[in-house]
Amino acid sequence: MKPHVIILDDDTEIPTDALLCGTGWKSSYPFFSQELVQLLGLPYPLQKNEIEPWTTLLDIADSRVLSNFPQLADPPRHLKREIPTTTAKLYKGMAPLKDHTIIFLGHIDISNSFRAAEAQSIWATSYLDGSLVLPPLEQLEEEVAYMNAFSKRRYPSRGQKGDCIFFELIWYTDDLLNDVGLKSHRKGWWSDWLDPCLAADFMDIKDEYRRKFGF
Repeated sequence: MKPHVIILDDDTEIPTDALLCGTGWKSSYPFFSQELVQLLGLPYPLQKNEIEPWTTLLDIADSRVLSNFPQLADPPRHLKREIPTTTAKLYKGMAPLKDHTIIFLGHIDISNSFRAAEAQSIWATSYLDGSLVLPPLEQLEEEVAYMNAFSKRRYPSRGQKGDCIFFELIWYTDDLLNDVGLKSHRKGWWSDWLDPCLAADFMDIKDEYRRKFGF
């Protein structure tokens, strides 16, 4: 034991002032003002008779979802429910559209949170250090609206507040790492087809990222 040091399994020592053990969270931000919550695209309660500001975009996106996946048009009736809040408007489930100085990790509902967290961390690093080039705002809004609409149709009991992608884990992590120019499938073609997809698949990806961007 050493004070102010974390010692890993391989005896690597990491100087540390504090260790925060986060065992859970709530998807609300009471320390943000209502105006800031709306600016950042976070869910907020709708007042009586208030219309979701993204209604038109979401309706267009919903039509695209049903065109692509007509089987989602009629979900089980017991799963249909509405909640009196907006949906999260975060690009890739993380990034606000109007403020590029902050990012929200873990805001999505997904099946393997650990693998997603590894991919999100790499994407977020590239996003915040300016290495990632984003599409135009109009395209960002269309992609966010589409994922909102898809989640609500695909997971009617879980996708109401934003992106819920339990069965799209591989697509999601592939998409994030492709944005950064890194490979998501890293174990070899046979293992990538047959072995489970784990967070450990990305254990060396930070070093590849640092070599790619000269850190």
